[in-house]
Amino acid sequence: MNEFALGSNRTITLPLGEQLVEIRQAVMAEFDQFVGSAHTIKTALDVLPKDKDHQAIIKAFTDHKHETIQLLVLLTNLDVKQVGELAEADPVNLAQLVYAMYALNTAFFDEAVKPTRKSDNKKNTWFDGFQFLISQGHRHSEIMQYTYGAYLGYMEAANKSCRHNLRVQAGMIRTAHHANKQQMDKFCRDLDKD
Repeated sequence: MNEFALGSNRTITLPLGEQLVEIRQAVMAEFDQFVGSAHTIKTALDVLPKDKDHQAIIKAFTDHKHETIQLLVLLTNLDVKQVGELAEADPVNLAQLVYAMYALNTAFFDEAVKPTRKSDNKKNTWFDGFQFLISQGHRHSEIMQYTYGAYLGYMEAANKSCRHNLRVQAGMIRTAHHANKQQMDKFCRDLDKD
């Protein structure tokens, strides 16, 4: 999934039989509903090799039918009954639907699990992540509508921006500390140039 698709919360519409089924990405506002079922499937996908094929991905979902149905109901325009009917009518259609759901949400399903250090007593929460983005100019209402992939992308970009700003500030402090008045005046004039 490319960055623009993540950022614009794109959907996929599949013609399955006589109906059009729209599949979408999970957004942060419903992440608590999504992650419960998705985590079970993610665990099954994590044991597969990095170059997992189409069939292995679909099998990881179909081995966890209950969770897959919950995800399909959450992320499509289908209800439980329609998902069941679709599965009975044509397993190929269900496989296409499951793979499209996976493809749209690979930011979650393929995200590498980062080991935590035991000495890390301060656990970060979702509030910490949201506050960080808010401090960078995002709004809570906007963040809640971000897809998980967009959320991760914005977090990475905001982290990069903060690190860059710290490097610039450190350079300015060092310049100010070591420069004579003329050098400092020239440095300030250079900063003011457009």
